[in-house]
Amino acid sequence: MPNKLSLSEHTLDINLRKCDVTRFDFSEVEDYVRALTGDRDYQFDAVKQILIYLWGGIYDTVTDLARENYRKKEAIRQRFNSEDHFLRLLPLPDRLSGVCHLATGTGKSYVMFAVAHLSILLGKVRRVLVLGPPSTVIEAGLREKFNDCLYGERSAELKPYLPERLRYKVIRLVTCNDVIEDDSIIIENINAIYTKDRNSIGDTLFSRNDEVLVLSDEVHHAYSHLTFSGEAVGYDFAAGREGRGDELAERLWMKYIREEPLIRRHIGFTGTPYNANEYFPDVICNYSIKDAIDEKIIKRINPILKTETDEGDNELTRTQRFEQIIATHAENKKKYSYPGKNGKPRVKPITIFINPTQAAAQRNCDEFVKVQADVLRENDPACADLPRSVLEQAAREKVICVISKLGEADYKQKLEQVEQVDPGKIGGKVEFIFAVNKLSEGWDVDNVFQIVPAEERVFNSKLLISQVLGRGLRLPRKVSLEEVRHNYPVVTVTNHDRFAKHITELLDEVTQCELRLTSHVITDQNSKRYGHHFNLFNLKYLPAMRVVERKPEETDTARRELILTPSGERLNVRVTYLKGTKRFKLSKDFFTVDQIVLDVERRFKNTAFESSHFDFGDGIVLEQVPGRTEIEQIIARAMARAGIEGDRLSLENRQQIDLFFNQFLPKGKKKVIREHIEGEIEGIRTTEMQQASTRAGSLDHDTSVFISEDYENELDEQNLFILRELTKSKKQLSLDETWLTTAGFNPEYIRQLLPFKHLYAVNPSLFRTPQDLVILHHQPEQQFVFRLIEDSRYVNAWIKSPDRDFYSLDYEYWKGGKDRVRRSFNPDFFIRIVIRQCLLRIPQDAPALERLRKLEDQGIEEVILVVEIKSDDNQSLETQAKDQYARDHFKALNQKLLEVNPVDFTENFRPSLHQQYIFYVLRPTDYPQWFGHLRTGTFVFDLADSENNEEYK
Repeated sequence: MPNKLSLSEHTLDINLRKCDVTRFDFSEVEDYVRALTGDRDYQFDAVKQILIYLWGGIYDTVTDLARENYRKKEAIRQRFNSEDHFLRLLPLPDRLSGVCHLATGTGKSYVMFAVAHLSILLGKVRRVLVLGPPSTVIEAGLREKFNDCLYGERSAELKPYLPERLRYKVIRLVTCNDVIEDDSIIIENINAIYTKDRNSIGDTLFSRNDEVLVLSDEVHHAYSHLTFSGEAVGYDFAAGREGRGDELAERLWMKYIREEPLIRRHIGFTGTPYNANEYFPDVICNYSIKDAIDEKIIKRINPILKTETDEGDNELTRTQRFEQIIATHAENKKKYSYPGKNGKPRVKPITIFINPTQAAAQRNCDEFVKVQADVLRENDPACADLPRSVLEQAAREKVICVISKLGEADYKQKLEQVEQVDPGKIGGKVEFIFAVNKLSEGWDVDNVFQIVPAEERVFNSKLLISQVLGRGLRLPRKVSLEEVRHNYPVVTVTNHDRFAKHITELLDEVTQCELRLTSHVITDQNSKRYGHHFNLFNLKYLPAMRVVERKPEETDTARRELILTPSGERLNVRVTYLKGTKRFKLSKDFFTVDQIVLDVERRFKNTAFESSHFDFGDGIVLEQVPGRTEIEQIIARAMARAGIEGDRLSLENRQQIDLFFNQFLPKGKKKVIREHIEGEIEGIRTTEMQQASTRAGSLDHDTSVFISEDYENELDEQNLFILRELTKSKKQLSLDETWLTTAGFNPEYIRQLLPFKHLYAVNPSLFRTPQDLVILHHQPEQQFVFRLIEDSRYVNAWIKSPDRDFYSLDYEYWKGGKDRVRRSFNPDFFIRIVIRQCLLRIPQDAPALERLRKLEDQGIEEVILVVEIKSDDNQSLETQAKDQYARDHFKALNQKLLEVNPVDFTENFRPSLHQQYIFYVLRPTDYPQWFGHLRTGTFVFDLADSENNEEYK
């Protein structure tokens, strides 16, 4: 059974057919529930399931329900070690309890009302306590909705749908400050429990009453203080150490509902049924974000996947990122204001920034205001000549910072009225909100169209993602459903693409979109493809540091010409989202020549020189420390050569100027060298290669998946299930209309399985990899594998390496010529060639024949071709560094392998020690020649090239 394909697989299904209708007959109130929920079937189903669960006499406790589902559901059995383990993790095992999961914005308040109201009307219980977190906003929102349905216009509409005998029963809506009598619904936040000895909850809630039904809103607050990771569920705190503030209230909440014996029935409600990343074990109703998006109940979610600039460096400055956010916000205002017949907007889209701390929220808010002021000056003609202070004030009026240390007076009214579209009224000007982690639950607005997580940890768990997204998912209420469907709203998540993959994976799981294909290694030794496993060797390195004397050429000033490059005023940026792409033109940092000259002059003035001779190249030779005039002259000549006019230079050019002049400053007589010393060889087995996965939905784009034609016998149940799901939606159109082009692969060996999907089945005899499926993320990789399969008779085996934690190589380079960057990478492919078999395959007159025989005579039995794939236009410094460091690494490894003593290795690795490695960086333009060399054995000559540090051509 597939893992985490649907939360419904982990939901405890209630067997409604076993309901004892003599105890509870839902048909009596069915018309009322249908009138209350309208066409929202998921609300109707939730009310029906909960009422039958509570009053239908099917189960005595949630343990009975859990035991029934454990036996029926494979997914639950896979998740827990045993039935006993599962039952021990139920938070409230000795009562009728459970959690109703309804995504934020889907109306769980009305489900709560129906359960509370009908339980009293039908005489099943005399009192219902509705508890919420320590938030007066949530409490007030619930009270308003309950009040309308009990006494307001909604009540008048609904009452005729009740049976005659129930229409006139009076139910009171009270608080902990009122005397609690029968036929009462008590709505309170958890602080009332904290002080229950001083209010009516402690005095009269259970007076002359043996049971109270408790409904907990936003119950994840209480569950978050339980631990589910051990052998049994427990508290995350010791007795007497409940903490303070909200944390204390939440912990006492959990203790109260677990330890109060007269609470025999408890239902929790939440849009975020997670303890960090763990799905609650006692969910009885499930309507997820994915369900709500599919049925167009809430907005669609669109996060950033990748950011690319026309200058190759995909890192945006803080200012540029703010400009991107402002541009996206402006687009949202244009697209989603939904003007009425009078042309005036009915919706005012807003953007919320989620920050990790209050200090970060305040700092980001202040910096954003400055950027917003610059944008106002540039884009609004009315602001062009305004003083800076006036501009920043205008920008600040559009922003509020919701943090406790500022005090509610600074933001409370504006936050409550943030949907206001009239700028002349409170909240009408606010368009940007800065908050910490999440805005208050119960903050019930419908005009959030952009969410900006300031750091990855804001989205580092399913709970946080659900909470943060919940602030932005409600559909605009003032817009008709027809208009919404015509222009369906999208909430953009403007995340940093550095953590896009992590956020997308978590988002997929939260939204249940994660139909994920997973690549494993084949472990069945009876499988023919198990024989494609092989061993690899890597070289360990030990970090070291030493101090050496500088060489004379390092202490002498080098003669070098200052080279600058022209730079456009704007940075062109292409952003790829989960759905679609957008282009932005963002500002670049510029500095005046005077600023740069002053900075350089200051450094020279404050430095003592042993020699006053300076040769700056370009005919400028000085016998004294350069002053302002000389520095200006050097920069001016460089600008003239580059064709740069004016008196402004880009940040990149300023860095080049700094590097140029810094070489003339004294360097000292010694330097510290940090290096890695070659250590021992370690063996790596492909049988231990970890799994990799990809979203099935990404097969429409750049991702490709290759499987064997024997996939039904090779893939696990999860992957087979996904393939069946994908096949269900296959469109019956002609080949010309549906199938992706076959250019690049041979249809005799490779078959495209699905229209519009990069999913390919391969002849098993030519799919010489021990992986059950191969995942590729870029078209150059796909084209390489097409050719590798066609020429597979010339190789013995190959693997597509995981992106991390398999065969890691360190490298470093100087970014922008200034900043040292140290990273590691895993090469894309390892291809095994057995020399003895290669000699039989290549033409007998091939020039490589003699060289291969010579290697065999030297005891070398295998050659491993290590390949890193890049696009044709990727000539970056980073790629060059990978190439150089990898060549040096494999040169050292090859030498070590020639000298190795087999007794130093376990029996499993000894037969594989007679290896040599060749590393390549390949681009699609290299493929024809490279595969030609593979077919003729000519690659063997690159072994010598690798030793000489020569680049493959």
